[in-house]
Amino acid sequence: MKKLLLGIYLYLAVFAVVCLVWFMATGTEPVGLITGVFAAVGVESVAAGVIRIHENKEQYKHDKEMQKNEYSETEIDQP
Repeated sequence: MKKLLLGIYLYLAVFAVVCLVWFMATGTEPVGLITGVFAAVGVESVAAGVIRIHENKEQYKHDKEMQKNEYSETEIDQP
């Protein structure tokens, strides 16, 4: 996931620089293209955040269940 986001943000940085150079050379900017690219990156970032939150929640549940099992096993082992 980190490599994917890194790639997206690197692309976005290069895209922004190219758009700046384009604007300086021609005096116009591709507003529709810029809006679309930044909106798509925003959606991808939100989706990655939701996936990450879901993964963290599942890991937390798993860890809590493991702790609960360890506690109950030590309770049984003791006389």
